[in-house]
Amino acid sequence: MGLGGDNSWGAKPLPAYLNTSDKVYEYSFTLKPVSTADVDASMREYKTVLPASTDSTIEQPDDGENKPDAQPELKKGDSVLYKNVYYTVADPAKKTVIATKGKNKNITSAVIQKQVTIKGVKCKVVQIGDKAFSGYKKLAKVTVGKNVKTIGKQAFKGSSKLKSITLEKGSALNTVKSGAFKNTSAKMTVKAPGMKAKQRNVLLKKMKKAGMGEKAVIK
Repeated sequence: MGLGGDNSWGAKPLPAYLNTSDKVYEYSFTLKPVSTADVDASMREYKTVLPASTDSTIEQPDDGENKPDAQPELKKGDSVLYKNVYYTVADPAKKTVIATKGKNKNITSAVIQKQVTIKGVKCKVVQIGDKAFSGYKKLAKVTVGKNVKTIGKQAFKGSSKLKSITLEKGSALNTVKSGAFKNTSAKMTVKAPGMKAKQRNVLLKKMKKAGMGEKAVIK
């Protein structure tokens, strides 16, 4: 009869010819043009029929293709250039970085950020590295982010035009290493908004000990 049944006038197909809904079936078909001029222009399609499920969500095989890309691991020494300053990872576990140098020695100002993002990880900038801006003859103004605790050895040595240092409000700066401000401008002004007078005076003494001119003032 062509229907797998006893007749074609309403009888259902026999069980042997039924496709039950709890199995997976695959089939394919090919479309070919009637015109002999297009005899090579055929199209083949393959289809898969999945079992019926009461759950509208079909679990996909775990082949890794649908997983988000893994985040690259943060490592010591990883670096990034943000604006005109390079930052390098010091401690991946603590997510801390050091400002290591400027983009080039022709920069006239630099803003040391309180934090930067490296490999998708937000990291605190806790230090200006040793010799980071040493010999930057055109550098005149520097702003230091509030998370910076240490200015390294000879960090600004020989930056003869450097005459303005601004500490971000809430600054954690408490260590200024030897030679950090040697041979900078004699008319240095340090701005420390929100810092108590006693703390300002203590910090200014550390800066002068690190080479800042005796005429330097802190506000």
